Order: sequence, then structure tokens, then C-alpha cells
Amino acid sequence: MTQRFDIFRQEPNGQILWRGTAASIEEARSAVARLGAAVPACYLIVDLQTRTQVTIDCRPHAARFSEADSSAGADSIATG
Repeated sequence: MTQRFDIFRQEPNGQILWRGTAASIEEARSAVARLGAAVPACYLIVDLQTRTQVTIDCRPHAARFSEADSSAGADSIATG
């Protein structure tokens, strides 16, 4: 199956690190949940076909999720 999504982690210094790929958005979200449990940080999922970005903040006390076109600002909504 083609890997359509790239997963990145944003480091505290602003550096962006590639963490893996996923075939579906559901698989990417599951991967971010596992990664975020091990290393709380902001994670970015990028759809390689549409360039849409989903940001998931797994840091303690953070409840942010956003979806944005790579050319637009991100709107945040709570995830719980």
C-alpha cells in the first residue's frame, strides 16, 4: 500500500524531525498517539497528495488539534 502521509515531530528548538509514514489518516493518528505517549511534543501529519497538514499537540496540558492547508494559517480546536 502506498504511504500517503508523512509524520513529523517538532523539537523544542523548532527543528522538525521526520518520524515515519502512514497509508491512511487513521494510521497516522494512531502512530502519533503512540509517539506522543513516548515523547510528548507537537506532531505534524502531512498529506502528500493534497499538502493538507494536521497538527496534534501531545504535550502535557495541551489540547490542540488543527488542520490547515500548507499555505493557510491553522485553526485550533480542542481534542480533549
